[in-house]
Amino acid sequence: MLKSPKRSLTTSLYAICAASVVISCGDKDTETQEGADDVRVEDTGSDGKATPLSIAPGTGIGPVRVGMTYAELQALVPQPTSQMGFNRMVIGSWTDLGLDVVFASSEETQISDDAVVVAAGAKAPGSFKGAVLPGMSRSDVVAALGESEEAVEEYVYYEVGLSVQYAADEQTVEAVGIFSPYELEPNPPKMIKSGEKR
Repeated sequence: MLKSPKRSLTTSLYAICAASVVISCGDKDTETQEGADDVRVEDTGSDGKATPLSIAPGTGIGPVRVGMTYAELQALVPQPTSQMGFNRMVIGSWTDLGLDVVFASSEETQISDDAVVVAAGAKAPGSFKGAVLPGMSRSDVVAALGESEEAVEEYVYYEVGLSVQYAADEQTVEAVGIFSPYELEPNPPKMIKSGEKR
């Protein structure tokens, strides 16, 4: 893995989106969205602490699900702490939750109600549960998911719809990204003209 300057989660989410778009030619069916929570983020456990948000590869983080609209998400989470967008790709950040969500929006630089979730990211200080978590060691990730041949600098991608961003030490998970599962197609089909059918 090549070393590079530490990048922000925002940059990694853009990388996740770009990678998932580029390599998702063979998208798997994601109609069943098991593993994500159906709870509001304000829900607490019996001890009064916030309920950890589940990280579900290929599905979502907590109540955030890939493919849902911002209008649907608004009923489950508070307003984002901040948002940043360019060319209709907008990232909403919930800083206290350690949650970033990438939307494809109908507005140039803002999250529109019809914006669709294309990826989500988890980082500290959020409270999460799942097989791969921020702060986890590389060896624990490999034990949970195996090795991946898809690595770009500090980012490692898994076909199940999960990416890991490693910290500068290359041994500690800095952030976990979720996006639609994909299958690599090393021999892509022949390109056809627009309007023609395969």
